[in-house]
Amino acid sequence: MAINDEQYAAELNDAYRALGRFIVKFSQLISRMRWLASWRVALNSSENENYAELFFVEASAGNVSDAFFGLCRLIADYTPEEDEVAGKLQNDVMKVIKYRNRTAHGDWWVGYLSTKGDKIADPAFTVLKRLGKTDRHFAEDEPVPVKKLDERTDQLVELTALVSEFGFLALGLPLGVFETEEDGVLTVKYRPTGTQPSTRYRVSDVLTMTGPQHKRRVVRQGPKAGLLPAWKLQLA
Repeated sequence: MAINDEQYAAELNDAYRALGRFIVKFSQLISRMRWLASWRVALNSSENENYAELFFVEASAGNVSDAFFGLCRLIADYTPEEDEVAGKLQNDVMKVIKYRNRTAHGDWWVGYLSTKGDKIADPAFTVLKRLGKTDRHFAEDEPVPVKKLDERTDQLVELTALVSEFGFLALGLPLGVFETEEDGVLTVKYRPTGTQPSTRYRVSDVLTMTGPQHKRRVVRQGPKAGLLPAWKLQLA
């Protein structure tokens, strides 16, 4: 049965929703790294911390990532495990950036019907590439099912939460800490962590590595992870 107008509109809107959501969540990952780096640079200054973001005006997403993780390395003085956490997060960020660049510069095909005409075909994009001496094809097509794109965006949101918390820990920025009031109510208070070991949570206090060698991932299972509220960004 051929697709009707109502179904076509619903599937088309869902495809655009998924594409737009990925772009928005990607921008939040990059802006969070830029903001944290700028805040740390201006931390002991009387000037507005946002002024430091001017240095990133023409920075690409890759430049922002390099600056953020470079600053974290300089300030945090990693242990070997923290170095692995930082490397994994930076690797994952670069993979997302490369995918976003690939999709952003591709030719998108959205709203075309399937061969049977009963539904909309998966969104897809075409990327053109340089021809080598023996190449005969200069275009690569990649379908992007809406469900898969939503899953990729969910992973991006989780990565942004981990990178955000990593940044606060590595850069020694004020953290929200669980505290119990006199009446027994558990609240979150923001406390400056400083740069001294006695006043600072380390990356390894909260973030650790788990999994076999070929599937290592960053998890929030450090010895003090329960003392700090998790960074949970809205999966919308």
